[in-house]
Amino acid sequence: METNFDEEFYEFMGQIGKFLVEKGYRTDSVGPFCAATIAAWSLKHEQSKLNTLVKNFKRKETQDAIMRYADYYKDLQVIAAGYGREIIDYGIKNLGSANISTICKELMYMENYGYLNELLLELHHLESNDFYIEYGCGTGNSLLKLAAKGITACGIDRSLEAIIIAEIKSYWKNIDIHVVHTNMDYNDIKDVKANKATVDTAFLKNGDNFEALMQNEYLQPYKAVIKKSGMRVWSQAIIAYQKNKDGRVIALATPAALFNNADKELRKTLINQGIIEGIIELPAGVLACTNIAPVILILSKGNHDGMKMMDASDCCVKTAKDVFIEPLQIEEIVRMYDAGIEKCQTISKAEIMENDYILGTNFYFNKSVVKNGVALIDVCKIERGATVKAEELAKLTSDMPTDYQYLMLQDIVDGKIANQLPYIRAIDKKYRDAVLVNNDIVISKLTPFKICLVHVEDGKKILANGNLFRLTVDPKKMNPVYVMLFLSSPDGQQELSKYIKGTAMRTISIKDLNKVQIPDIDRAKQDKIAAKYTTLMSRLEEIDSERQKVLSEISKLV
Repeated sequence: METNFDEEFYEFMGQIGKFLVEKGYRTDSVGPFCAATIAAWSLKHEQSKLNTLVKNFKRKETQDAIMRYADYYKDLQVIAAGYGREIIDYGIKNLGSANISTICKELMYMENYGYLNELLLELHHLESNDFYIEYGCGTGNSLLKLAAKGITACGIDRSLEAIIIAEIKSYWKNIDIHVVHTNMDYNDIKDVKANKATVDTAFLKNGDNFEALMQNEYLQPYKAVIKKSGMRVWSQAIIAYQKNKDGRVIALATPAALFNNADKELRKTLINQGIIEGIIELPAGVLACTNIAPVILILSKGNHDGMKMMDASDCCVKTAKDVFIEPLQIEEIVRMYDAGIEKCQTISKAEIMENDYILGTNFYFNKSVVKNGVALIDVCKIERGATVKAEELAKLTSDMPTDYQYLMLQDIVDGKIANQLPYIRAIDKKYRDAVLVNNDIVISKLTPFKICLVHVEDGKKILANGNLFRLTVDPKKMNPVYVMLFLSSPDGQQELSKYIKGTAMRTISIKDLNKVQIPDIDRAKQDKIAAKYTTLMSRLEEIDSERQKVLSEISKLV
């Protein structure tokens, strides 16, 4: 039976890491995984030779970290003895391999993302005369691959432990790479310029050391439009681009970078300057330990007529537990993006301006099927349900029937409101806009959208909660039943999908819901559709009632 080196090495590293944590290593400047890496490297050599060997490392932090093991060496040897030299050899040679990355959660965040990182590199079309820089280089996987091909590459990361591991890997593989430990405001790397750059800091926000970031000379022209609550990836992409305006920057970001209000004016400025070349939306789940669908931002000069947008959300391989982008998908994504075909379209600057500088493909690719449409804002009033805090709701909840009930998202099933809603003692006046009346339409804020028509018994009141929107249709302008049926239909769902935003949770806002178009058909036809719906729903209720009777009879057979 073949030895599973990945699992054994991971277990070995885990044992070392656990030992070092017990020794208080977590309080040092590098984390347990980095410490375990250094320990594994140290065990390759006799303790007496470490003093000489550490001088091969350029970085003093690396030298100091390795020499901390003088006190632990014998203990570490005992741990290593249970695994054998071949496991240590295998592990050090393959630090950061895709297999290990899928096993070790801590390493997943430290390492570049396997084939996803390959995609970023392929989009660059790197050649031997290029100078490549990677902002957020992790433990240097990409740099080592490029250096082995003769491409000059530099890596920058704010994680000291990632930089130390990169240096150990560089020494072990005998491939020279240049890595820099920086606080990510980049004021200490002014002289490092490259014609092609990757920014891999998707989850950072500007609020992290914002004041220092804004001292960067390359951000001065953008100070008025860079907000503290914005996504750091835009700021860092600008720095990388401004260092060489003839170059190209590819950045990995979260979807929020495409639509959040904090970055709206910055997106507008960059589009008007012709700096945004394109965006690529990737499948949800390709980043380790999160179901967020990442996006790629591409910056270059001369994009004054518009920009490319690509929906590559289905370009992946899915298993029961994981989502991967493999070489075949990489080739397809690069081919379509470069040619601007199939899943990739060029969107004009005018279209982007019409959509308020939102860059999500659903705003452009999901073309409206509505003809002769009217916006919801012109036929109804939309209010959000009541945001009642848990402790307040607990006090309001009644075990006894009252005239007041509370409608939650889970109470809407198959387009109907559940018969037994929870009772509450009263409804505060501050929530009056969230109190439902007959023929109101309720639609969920979150996807997949739940939509239903409201019927309230005489003398009763129902309070909608904050995950729901209340649509009160003016019956003089449009039949409420017709509006509900259209929104529930495939065409209505496509119309709604144009305005979905979000990262982990996909939502629609009142502002965007107001824009949704409803076909403005003849009123007599609307009323006829509504009447037919009422008849069919009555039949369905009769069928449900008969079903319950049959089930009751079945239960009495024995």
